[in-house]
Amino acid sequence: MSDEHAQIITGSCLCGAVEFELTNAFRFFFFCYCEQCRRLSGTAHIANLSSETNSLLWKKGQEQIARFDMPGRNFTKAFCKTCASPVPYVSNETGRTIVPAGCLHGAPIVESATRIFVHEAPPWSQPEALSRLPGHKGYPPEF
Repeated sequence: MSDEHAQIITGSCLCGAVEFELTNAFRFFFFCYCEQCRRLSGTAHIANLSSETNSLLWKKGQEQIARFDMPGRNFTKAFCKTCASPVPYVSNETGRTIVPAGCLHGAPIVESATRIFVHEAPPWSQPEALSRLPGHKGYPPEF
């Protein structure tokens, strides 16, 4: 697909202070269960996309972005200073653009998706454990 016909996908932080767009062509979609990613995200795993297109364009709020790089490690989190939502960043190690999937406004086009560091996943996050939980469209009535 030529660049002039490439699909664009947009995204933002929760409060809307930061908005961006990039080419909707991602090489990898990682669901990482490692301890560091769990701590960065506060969840069972991160869901990050990796882009090699170098097409990230900040539409609004680039000055609202803070970045934490773990000293001596390749762990980074970029986030909105107002709402703390994760936003894309360029990896210092690989030069790839890393995009938190949850901040996108549409479905990503992905070449390869995988779960990584699954041996570090907490037992409560396993798909078989989650599939046994009841599902609700909103909060359960008793909440």
